[in-house]
Amino acid sequence: MIEHPQIIHFPIALFTTAILTEMLSYFWKKSFFSNVTLFLLILGCLSAFIALKTGQNSAEVYQAVDSLKGLIRQHENAGEWVVRLFTISLVAKIVVKFFKKDLIFIRIIISLIMLGGFLQLYQAGHFGGKLVFDKGVGVKPMQEIIINPSE
Repeated sequence: MIEHPQIIHFPIALFTTAILTEMLSYFWKKSFFSNVTLFLLILGCLSAFIALKTGQNSAEVYQAVDSLKGLIRQHENAGEWVVRLFTISLVAKIVVKFFKKDLIFIRIIISLIMLGGFLQLYQAGHFGGKLVFDKGVGVKPMQEIIINPSE
């Protein structure tokens, strides 16, 4: 069974690379980089949906620990926004490609939505890092997390 830590790095890498290729499409080989961005968004969204589901499954175990509830919720909210914003970007890119209306203001709007998704990705990573490195989620035995919640 796939678990959250095993899948989460795929959407991080794919979305980060998608933003880079989208920015490159403004300057070089517009259609090539735009197509690469579309492909990366498809793979990124698929892996992000899996990451979101596996994260929700993992969170169920730790929701009973009061000291983790707020941090888990922040991490989950940021992750949900990542999926929403990049999915909106993907749908918009598909619509633009289908209707062949590659107007600069539409491309800029898509890029801004992707950048918003990236900021949420950063937030999700920040909160996920706090859960793992500060609280020991997924690293320390559950008993130790419950006994020493402030560490």
